Amino acid sequence: MNDTPPDESAEDANVAGDLSGLHWWRVPLHFKNVRNQLAREHPVFVMRALLLYAQHGVPQELRCPWRFHFSHDPGSEVLKGAEYHIDWIFPMASEDQPIAYEKALRRYIGTDGGRNYHLLPGVPAQRMNLASLRANQPLDAGASNLCLHFMTPMRFSKESHDHPKLLSAAKLRTYLDASIRWGGCGLMLPKAPPVPENLEIDCHFWDFRCFDHIPRSRSVGKPESLCGMLGPLYLRGAWQEWEPWLRLASAYGLGKSRSLGQGAFSMSTDPIPAKRAMGSAIPLRSSPSAIAKPLVIRAFAGHLAYHENCLLMRKGGLPNAGEILMQVPLAGLTEVQLHGHQNISSHLLEACSREGILLRLCNAEGQPTLTLPPQG
Repeated sequence: MNDTPPDESAEDANVAGDLSGLHWWRVPLHFKNVRNQLAREHPVFVMRALLLYAQHGVPQELRCPWRFHFSHDPGSEVLKGAEYHIDWIFPMASEDQPIAYEKALRRYIGTDGGRNYHLLPGVPAQRMNLASLRANQPLDAGASNLCLHFMTPMRFSKESHDHPKLLSAAKLRTYLDASIRWGGCGLMLPKAPPVPENLEIDCHFWDFRCFDHIPRSRSVGKPESLCGMLGPLYLRGAWQEWEPWLRLASAYGLGKSRSLGQGAFSMSTDPIPAKRAMGSAIPLRSSPSAIAKPLVIRAFAGHLAYHENCLLMRKGGLPNAGEILMQVPLAGLTEVQLHGHQNISSHLLEACSREGILLRLCNAEGQPTLTLPPQG
């Protein structure tokens, strides 16, 4: 094992405070699906099940907290022959603990229960810290934008039913601190600085996704849901003040339900795409205004309904039952795109036409198959 992370400089230690003392073991896992038995499952559910089954083989005295996240976009369902790269994270662990977990996983993969996957040779486990993250993924400190690209859905408590895609500064800061607290395993750690006055966030480019799953251990009951926002979230302005906390959250996950593998993201200083680079950012400290862009709904397993001039996204397949996951006023929309199979009420179709909203039906790859223009 490689157990010698880079040293923090004195300057970095001053900037990050006690965060420089955090460490964790990262076990990179490289899976290959050799059968297609669970083709309709999201890879997050499948990989979590493999790791949980493997944990049964770890001696009780070596068990410890852990999380996992994908290091790439895993797609929406398991594919035969596909390969999946996962980081298995063990915060503040001793060296023998991740070794025991990896051995237990390899034993389980060799049994009938794990026969759908091969665990391919990979990079040895590494002892990581903040300096390791900076060395592995350099960022241009002078860049004006920072992109957080979410590869698994980030789940967060919605602060506005009118604008469910909006993530406020206060909420983002809260989730950063929560992520770091988990990684510190009870250590007293500094909180992220207050929101810089000139920091803005652009929520236009990520989209809501929801995937349902009924565990194989039970055939009835409520399904588990993997819901949240996928895609790029842009920070513009003085993002550098939060850089250590953002780095660490990229290792631990961000948002709610991180133990399920949600909230995995990568960071880059890619510019905001030109078509929305000017005047599209929403100030973190101000009230949001209407977002004039197409509402894109992909692979939603519930029901799209209409109520009081709003589009409702409900869990389950019944129009008037199930938890409301998102509510979007039709008054702020110009176009709705539905990707893949969707359950949609006739009342919603009529309302979109009446309100002058273009409805575009697309296949799972996003290619238009039918366009329903508004009235008039």
